[in-house]
Amino acid sequence: MATQNGQVNAQMPQRGGNQVAILGWTDDVHYLIRTFDSDKNLVIQSIDIKTGKGVVVPPVKTDRELLAQALPPGTSLTMTDAVSPDMKSALIVKDNDLFYFKIGDKELKRLTNDKTPEVNARFSPDGKKVAYTKNKDLYVFDIAGNKETRLTFDATDKIYTGYSSWFYMEEILGRPSRYAAFWWSPAGNQLPYTRTV
Repeated sequence: MATQNGQVNAQMPQRGGNQVAILGWTDDVHYLIRTFDSDKNLVIQSIDIKTGKGVVVPPVKTDRELLAQALPPGTSLTMTDAVSPDMKSALIVKDNDLFYFKIGDKELKRLTNDKTPEVNARFSPDGKKVAYTKNKDLYVFDIAGNKETRLTFDATDKIYTGYSSWFYMEEILGRPSRYAAFWWSPAGNQLPYTRTV
Protein backbone atom coordinates (compact mmCIF):
# COMPACT_ATOMS: atom_id res chain seq x y z
CA MET A 1 0.00 0.00 0.00
CA ALA A 2 1.12 3.48 -0.78
CA THR A 3 0.11 6.80 0.71
CA GLN A 4 -0.89 9.80 -1.34
CA ASN A 5 -1.85 13.14 0.19
CA GLY A 6 -2.13 11.47 3.57
CA GLN A 7 -4.54 8.78 2.26
CA VAL A 8 -3.82 5.10 1.90
CA ASN A 9 -4.01 3.81 -1.69
CA ALA A 10 -4.44 0.03 -1.87
CA GLN A 11 -4.90 -0.06 -5.64
CA MET A 12 -2.68 -2.14 -7.91
CA PRO A 13 -0.32 -0.09 -10.05
CA GLN A 14 -1.60 0.47 -13.55
CA ARG A 15 -0.55 -2.32 -15.93
CA GLY A 16 1.46 -1.49 -19.03
CA GLY A 17 3.16 1.40 -17.30
CA ASN A 18 6.76 1.63 -16.24
CA GLN A 19 6.70 -1.35 -13.92
CA VAL A 20 9.81 -2.98 -12.58
CA ALA A 21 9.63 -6.76 -12.92
CA ILE A 22 11.83 -9.73 -12.15
CA LEU A 23 12.12 -11.75 -15.36
CA GLY A 24 13.80 -14.86 -13.98
CA TRP A 25 17.13 -16.45 -13.13
CA THR A 26 19.95 -16.80 -15.65
CA ASP A 27 22.03 -19.03 -13.37
CA ASP A 28 22.43 -19.71 -9.62
CA VAL A 29 23.71 -16.23 -8.78
CA HIS A 30 22.18 -13.87 -11.39
CA TYR A 31 18.63 -12.81 -12.10
CA LEU A 32 17.17 -10.52 -14.76
CA ILE A 33 15.22 -7.43 -13.85
CA ARG A 34 13.25 -5.17 -16.17
CA THR A 35 13.48 -1.46 -15.43
CA PHE A 36 13.17 1.77 -17.39
CA ASP A 37 15.59 4.62 -17.86
CA SER A 38 14.72 8.33 -17.42
CA ASP A 39 13.41 8.44 -21.01
CA LYS A 40 11.12 5.47 -20.27
CA ASN A 41 13.14 3.12 -22.51
CA LEU A 42 13.20 -0.54 -21.52
CA VAL A 43 16.36 -1.64 -19.71
CA ILE A 44 17.11 -5.25 -18.76
CA GLN A 45 19.83 -5.88 -16.19
CA SER A 46 21.53 -9.00 -14.91
CA ILE A 47 21.91 -8.61 -11.14
CA ASP A 48 24.57 -10.48 -9.16
CA ILE A 49 22.90 -11.54 -5.89
CA LYS A 50 26.22 -11.57 -4.01
CA THR A 51 27.28 -8.02 -4.90
CA GLY A 52 23.95 -6.46 -5.88
CA LYS A 53 25.61 -4.97 -8.95
CA GLY A 54 23.79 -4.98 -12.24
CA VAL A 55 25.00 -5.14 -15.81
CA VAL A 56 22.80 -4.00 -18.71
CA VAL A 57 21.92 -6.93 -20.97
CA PRO A 58 21.20 -6.12 -24.60
CA PRO A 59 17.78 -7.41 -25.65
CA VAL A 60 17.91 -10.74 -27.48
CA LYS A 61 16.31 -10.68 -30.92
CA THR A 62 13.86 -13.41 -31.83
CA ASP A 63 14.48 -15.63 -34.87
CA ARG A 64 11.68 -13.77 -36.66
CA GLU A 65 13.36 -10.42 -35.93
CA LEU A 66 16.69 -11.75 -37.24
CA LEU A 67 14.97 -12.97 -40.42
CA ALA A 68 13.24 -9.62 -40.91
CA GLN A 69 16.55 -7.83 -40.39
CA ALA A 70 18.19 -9.97 -43.12
CA LEU A 71 15.60 -9.01 -45.76
CA PRO A 72 16.72 -6.82 -48.67
CA PRO A 73 16.30 -3.06 -48.14
CA GLY A 74 12.73 -1.90 -48.70
CA THR A 75 11.26 -5.32 -47.86
CA SER A 76 9.43 -5.99 -44.62
CA LEU A 77 8.06 -9.09 -42.95
CA THR A 78 4.39 -8.74 -42.01
CA MET A 79 2.40 -10.87 -39.60
CA THR A 80 0.62 -12.55 -42.53
CA ASP A 81 3.86 -13.56 -44.28
CA ALA A 82 4.82 -17.20 -43.68
CA VAL A 83 8.06 -18.16 -41.95
CA SER A 84 9.64 -21.60 -42.41
CA PRO A 85 9.76 -24.01 -39.47
CA ASP A 86 13.53 -23.47 -39.10
CA MET A 87 12.95 -19.67 -39.07
CA LYS A 88 15.52 -19.15 -41.84
CA SER A 89 13.16 -18.54 -44.81
CA ALA A 90 10.07 -16.47 -45.48
CA LEU A 91 7.30 -16.20 -48.02
CA ILE A 92 6.55 -12.57 -48.78
CA VAL A 93 3.32 -11.57 -50.49
CA LYS A 94 4.05 -8.70 -52.85
CA ASP A 95 1.98 -7.46 -55.81
CA ASN A 96 -0.40 -10.46 -55.41
CA ASP A 97 2.46 -12.91 -55.89
CA LEU A 98 4.64 -15.05 -53.64
CA PHE A 99 8.32 -14.31 -53.15
CA TYR A 100 10.79 -16.52 -51.32
CA PHE A 101 13.68 -15.33 -49.19
CA LYS A 102 16.29 -17.31 -47.28
CA ILE A 103 18.82 -15.80 -44.88
CA GLY A 104 22.00 -15.24 -46.87
CA ASP A 105 20.18 -14.41 -50.13
CA LYS A 106 20.68 -10.93 -51.55
CA GLU A 107 17.23 -10.60 -53.13
CA LEU A 108 13.75 -12.10 -53.15
CA LYS A 109 13.04 -15.02 -55.49
CA ARG A 110 9.71 -14.71 -57.29
CA LEU A 111 7.73 -17.95 -57.04
CA THR A 112 4.48 -16.99 -58.75
CA ASN A 113 3.74 -14.50 -61.47
CA ASP A 114 0.07 -14.10 -62.29
CA LYS A 115 -2.84 -11.77 -61.54
CA THR A 116 -4.58 -14.11 -59.11
CA PRO A 117 -3.45 -13.70 -55.49
CA GLU A 118 -2.06 -16.68 -53.62
CA VAL A 119 -3.64 -16.94 -50.18
CA ASN A 120 -2.57 -18.56 -46.89
CA ALA A 121 0.83 -19.79 -47.99
CA ARG A 122 2.26 -22.37 -45.57
CA PHE A 123 5.66 -24.04 -45.58
CA SER A 124 5.94 -27.83 -45.46
CA PRO A 125 7.59 -29.13 -42.26
CA ASP A 126 10.95 -29.45 -44.04
CA GLY A 127 10.60 -25.99 -45.61
CA LYS A 128 11.11 -27.33 -49.16
CA LYS A 129 7.55 -26.84 -50.41
CA VAL A 130 4.78 -24.33 -49.99
CA ALA A 131 1.03 -24.94 -50.06
CA TYR A 132 -1.50 -22.19 -50.73
CA THR A 133 -4.90 -21.54 -52.23
CA LYS A 134 -5.64 -19.57 -55.36
CA ASN A 135 -9.22 -18.94 -56.49
CA LYS A 136 -10.22 -21.35 -53.70
CA ASP A 137 -8.27 -24.26 -55.25
CA LEU A 138 -5.22 -25.83 -53.59
CA TYR A 139 -1.66 -25.58 -54.96
CA VAL A 140 1.81 -26.73 -53.95
CA PHE A 141 5.04 -25.04 -55.01
CA ASP A 142 8.31 -27.02 -54.96
CA ILE A 143 10.93 -24.38 -54.10
CA ALA A 144 14.00 -26.34 -55.26
CA GLY A 145 12.30 -27.51 -58.45
CA ASN A 146 10.75 -24.06 -59.05
CA LYS A 147 7.46 -25.73 -59.99
CA GLU A 148 3.84 -24.95 -59.12
CA THR A 149 1.41 -27.89 -59.06
CA ARG A 150 -2.34 -27.44 -58.92
CA LEU A 151 -3.88 -30.13 -56.71
CA THR A 152 -7.60 -29.40 -57.07
CA PHE A 153 -9.67 -28.26 -60.02
CA ASP A 154 -13.26 -28.01 -58.79
CA ALA A 155 -13.51 -24.69 -56.93
CA THR A 156 -16.48 -22.49 -57.76
CA ASP A 157 -18.29 -19.67 -56.02
CA LYS A 158 -19.90 -22.42 -53.86
CA ILE A 159 -17.16 -25.07 -53.67
CA TYR A 160 -13.98 -24.29 -51.76
CA THR A 161 -11.02 -26.70 -51.61
CA GLY A 162 -8.37 -25.93 -49.03
CA TYR A 163 -10.11 -22.63 -48.34
CA SER A 164 -12.84 -22.40 -45.73
CA SER A 165 -16.10 -20.56 -45.86
CA TRP A 166 -16.70 -17.79 -43.33
CA PHE A 167 -18.72 -20.12 -41.10
CA TYR A 168 -15.97 -22.75 -40.89
CA MET A 169 -13.29 -20.13 -40.33
CA GLU A 170 -15.27 -18.35 -37.63
CA GLU A 171 -16.87 -21.29 -35.83
CA ILE A 172 -14.60 -24.31 -36.37
CA LEU A 173 -11.07 -23.47 -37.54
CA GLY A 174 -10.75 -20.17 -35.71
CA ARG A 175 -9.64 -16.75 -36.90
CA PRO A 176 -5.90 -17.53 -36.79
CA SER A 177 -6.50 -19.95 -39.70
CA ARG A 178 -7.26 -16.94 -41.94
CA TYR A 179 -9.51 -19.25 -44.00
CA ALA A 180 -6.79 -21.87 -44.59
CA ALA A 181 -8.37 -25.33 -44.56
CA PHE A 182 -5.36 -27.51 -45.33
CA TRP A 183 -2.62 -28.96 -43.16
CA TRP A 184 0.76 -30.50 -43.91
CA SER A 185 1.31 -33.98 -42.49
CA PRO A 186 4.24 -34.15 -40.02
CA ALA A 187 6.44 -35.82 -42.68
CA GLY A 188 5.39 -33.21 -45.26
CA ASN A 189 4.42 -35.82 -47.85
CA GLN A 190 0.64 -35.42 -47.55
CA LEU A 191 -1.65 -32.41 -47.56
CA PRO A 192 -5.14 -33.13 -46.20
CA TYR A 193 -7.70 -30.41 -46.84
CA THR A 194 -11.39 -29.70 -46.48
CA ARG A 195 -13.77 -29.38 -49.39
CA THR A 196 -16.63 -27.08 -48.47
CA VAL A 197 -19.85 -27.11 -50.50
